[in-house]
Amino acid sequence: MTLVLSKTAQIEEHKRARAELFYQGVHDIQLAYRQRLSRMLSEVDGGTVTIVQFLIMRRVEVEGPQTIGTLAAWNQVTPATMSPIIDKLERRGFAFRQQHLSDKRTYRVHLTEEGSQLVRKLNERWKQEMAPSFMALTGREQIRILELLDKVKQHIQAADEDGWN
Repeated sequence: MTLVLSKTAQIEEHKRARAELFYQGVHDIQLAYRQRLSRMLSEVDGGTVTIVQFLIMRRVEVEGPQTIGTLAAWNQVTPATMSPIIDKLERRGFAFRQQHLSDKRTYRVHLTEEGSQLVRKLNERWKQEMAPSFMALTGREQIRILELLDKVKQHIQAADEDGWN
């Protein structure tokens, strides 16, 4: 009985150790992503657009016009925190607010043509810079990593829906 419990305890300890390695790997990739993105923003835009501003612009480019509240919730900040970020994008000529047609109390954030061009330029540059890392993998490895990333994403989304953080 003690041997069985000991073996079970060892298996659980190995699982926890692998989970810690997974966490560290995700953290390292996230840090590398932010560093690369920050460097690219400096090279393409002279560093005047922050990572947060770019990510907001990219969301509006992909998802369409968004309310301040929606963008704030997506960034896990308050609308009062999001408004000055949008103000800066407006002053730079990358975004504008337009009153919603059916709900005059709300405004939606839109990108200007200049804002859309910057997002498209950075997205294209990102793909060019990231391609060598992905292409270094074998075809089988590429398929496997895509499958595993999707599986992890689905698990995270399901856990969020269940109220687990």
